[in-house]
Amino acid sequence: MGRGCFIYILDRDNSRVIRYEKNGQYSNQFIFDGIDIDQFFVNPRVQKMWITSGRDVYEVSL
Repeated sequence: MGRGCFIYILDRDNSRVIRYEKNGQYSNQFIFDGIDIDQFFVNPRVQKMWITSGRDVYEVSL
């Protein structure tokens, strides 16, 4: 996959982050079963996302 511009949206109720193309088309989702997501950060240069849940931090490859 090329390095396009994406919009990421946190869906706390379903413990997931949804990724859309910059034109609004659905691209992908990242589901975190059993984790209550507080916030997230995406670094497209290194193709990583970090989420926080309480005192825990999780790293995910995009």
